[in-house]
Amino acid sequence: VVFCEIWPPDRFPLLFYRTPTCPDWELKTSDFDLEAVANAPILLVSGTGLARENSRVAHTAALEQHRHTAILDLDYRPPFWATANAYREAIQAVLPRTDIVVGNEDEVRAATGVDDPRKGIDSLRSLGPGVLILKRGGEGAILFDSDRVLEVPPVRMEVVNGLGAGDAFLAAFTHGVLRRIDLRTAVRQANWAGAHVASQIPCSEAMPFLKDLEAASAVRP
Repeated sequence: VVFCEIWPPDRFPLLFYRTPTCPDWELKTSDFDLEAVANAPILLVSGTGLARENSRVAHTAALEQHRHTAILDLDYRPPFWATANAYREAIQAVLPRTDIVVGNEDEVRAATGVDDPRKGIDSLRSLGPGVLILKRGGEGAILFDSDRVLEVPPVRMEVVNGLGAGDAFLAAFTHGVLRRIDLRTAVRQANWAGAHVASQIPCSEAMPFLKDLEAASAVRP
C-alpha cells in the first residue's frame, strides 16, 4: 500500500507500507514459468524488485534465462534499502544482463556513485546495456544509443500529481520497443505519456491510449 500527498507543482511525498516485506518481494522462481519468461519478447525489471532476497534471486534468474530484450528501470527508493551501496551493488550485478536502462539523474547517481550524470551514464553503459534513457522531468529526456545522444524536448502540461508519471513513461516506452518503432519516437511517446498522467489526479485512469501517443508523436517538437 502507498499513500501520496498532492502538493503541486513539485511536492508529492509517498508513504509506503511494504516493510518488512510484501507479496511481490516474496516472489520465487517456483512461482512462475521460467521458460515462458525466457521466451518473452521483453523482460522488464525494476530496482525495487531487487530490494529483498527472494525477489532479487527470482529477478536475477529471469534475466539470466531471458533471450530477448531486457529493460531495467533503476527505480531507486531509499526507504527500501539499508544503504545506497546495497542498491548500487544490486543494480550493477544485473547490468550485464540488460539491454536498456531507464532512470533519472538521481537514480543514475545512486546506481554509480558518480555525481556527473554523463559520466554516470558512461559508467552504467560500460557494464553492459547499450541504450540508456535519462528522464529529466520538466526538461524532457535524453536517449543514449550507441554513439548517438538525442535530446527529446519536454511536453508542457500543468502538473497536478506526479504519482504514476514514471510508470506511464516506462509503459509507453516499453510498448514502443515491443512495436519496434524507432527509439527516439518511443521516447517522445513516453515523454508525452508521463506528462499527460502528471496533469491528472488519478494516475491509473489517466493512462493514455495508443491513439493518443501516436497523435502526440506525429506533432514535430
